[in-house]
Amino acid sequence: MRQAPSVAGGSAQPGEHDERRYKVRPKPTRRLKKTPPSSDKGSAFMTLAFTIVVLVGLFYGAYEAAERVITPKEGLGYYLGIVGALMMLGLLLYPARKYYKWAQSWGTVAQWFKAHMVLGIVGPALVVIHSGFELHSKNGLVAMVSMLLVVASGIIGRYVYSRLHFGLYGRRAEVGDLIKEVEQAEDILALGNLTPKEVLANVSRLADTAIADTLTFTGCIKFRSGRSERHKIKRESHTDLETSIAAGALHVRISPAELRLELDKAHANLDSLFLTIEQIGSVRFYERIFNAWHLLHLPLYYLLMVSAVLHVLAVHWY
Repeated sequence: MRQAPSVAGGSAQPGEHDERRYKVRPKPTRRLKKTPPSSDKGSAFMTLAFTIVVLVGLFYGAYEAAERVITPKEGLGYYLGIVGALMMLGLLLYPARKYYKWAQSWGTVAQWFKAHMVLGIVGPALVVIHSGFELHSKNGLVAMVSMLLVVASGIIGRYVYSRLHFGLYGRRAEVGDLIKEVEQAEDILALGNLTPKEVLANVSRLADTAIADTLTFTGCIKFRSGRSERHKIKRESHTDLETSIAAGALHVRISPAELRLELDKAHANLDSLFLTIEQIGSVRFYERIFNAWHLLHLPLYYLLMVSAVLHVLAVHWY
């Protein structure tokens, strides 16, 4: 931030301050809120289009099943079940890529993740159509319930994943990088000799709290519950910052346009700092949710595979 000359070094004449008090002070400016990066509009459109296609396919399958055109034991309905089962088996390719180096050169992580999501939605949809939207056996019921649990778990995991990667296909947010951003923002604020010490003390305390208290899951919950208090501190900090800069500008020669630019820069730096503090707490919270989700999702998937195999064997043997 632009440093203002001290009063002793200024060239203002006696009585000039009173005259400038009403001429220099700018009109209040509206600050644009800074929002975290998210997936672009193209990805959102593709997701919407894909969802519509799947829903149309399900409605069409339900109509054909009602007309007895699709049956699970023969014809198109039988083969849809096979294709859907193979798609769900293909879900193992995504986690396998992480453990086998020879597979890591095949496409990017984002491409594999997209394929994983497509298989995880289209596969179950084909199985539902294959069943004719009816369950005639206990093993089929177990397989269907297991599949729906895996799909629901996958939807939850997709949401948590997007919160950790700045959108669905964005870069993974790292707490270490966010801490460096906080330190840089604090240094920028400290360079301005008109930044109130109370503001610097408040943001430093909040940053230390975000870093230290979110090391545990209970600490993350506690941090997130204090969001309203942090918003109150943020509003007060913006008010104190603007008052301090406007008061300091009375002692130097600076145009209203230059003063407005200084205020915009100071407010933007402060907004960025508070946003990064919130991101630290959010990333650590969703990291712990994601780790817990993994412990649940994989057993559900293995249950699905076992129940699907038993279902296939029961259908062909009896």
